[in-house]
Amino acid sequence: MSPRIFWRDLQDYFGLSEYEAKAYEFLVGEGPSTARRISVACGIPRTKIYETLKKLIEYEMIIEVPVNPKRFAALPPSEVLRPILKLQKMAIRRFNEIVWSLQKRYERTISLTSMLRGEFWLFLGSDTIKGVSDVLSKARREIVTLLSWGSFAQFYNVFGRLLDGLVERGVKVQVCFSADSEIDRRICRNIGLNYKVVNINLSSSIIFLRVDDEYLIVYVPLRSSGLTNGDGVAVLLKNRILSSLLDEVLWGSSRLEGRGQSINHLMGLAPPAAHQH
Repeated sequence: MSPRIFWRDLQDYFGLSEYEAKAYEFLVGEGPSTARRISVACGIPRTKIYETLKKLIEYEMIIEVPVNPKRFAALPPSEVLRPILKLQKMAIRRFNEIVWSLQKRYERTISLTSMLRGEFWLFLGSDTIKGVSDVLSKARREIVTLLSWGSFAQFYNVFGRLLDGLVERGVKVQVCFSADSEIDRRICRNIGLNYKVVNINLSSSIIFLRVDDEYLIVYVPLRSSGLTNGDGVAVLLKNRILSSLLDEVLWGSSRLEGRGQSINHLMGLAPPAAHQH
């Protein structure tokens, strides 16, 4: 089996020319050799071989052996390449520092500008419920939902079991009802639902969801039973600033009205649990 050819790696990672990389690899593998032998074996023109060997001597990668005819020998790679590798690691560390510093400056600038750039995705039809479920499953700390009382039953029929599982994993789930909701407070008291009422008038069908500090979902069903049938549109935005704006709206003027148990208890999907929302 022929030995692996490293000269391209030497060229790419250590900044050697093609001729320099080929000559050094040859000497590492073959031992002390004459300039003519190196030239023939590596395909280096005779007019270029001594210039190439002179460069490698300057780089302290090879030495000239004082014999006749003159020969050249490679110095140990562990001695000549590790210092170069150390310099590259220092350069990478400095590069990371520059990227981090520029990113911080960029974030400060973005926080002061009136123009924002963000990513968003659309989930349509049968992909809507799966897409929203996938994003909810990413939650690690908190899910906040804003919806009307009229959408509540459908919402938890579809996502209740998933959210209960997240609660068991330690994710906080907060329900916020719009001010125009006709909340059945008797049901809320009976199940100990943890919810807030916010001073927002909301279409009875639109649902807002914030997942941690990263994702914002706006769900719009296309008909009254759209959520149950997967007939709707969900817009997913990944933008921390928009998430923060939603927090300001939800928590800026609201009142806590209950203490939470299992969210699925409302739908009869699970008995009351000891955990809170």
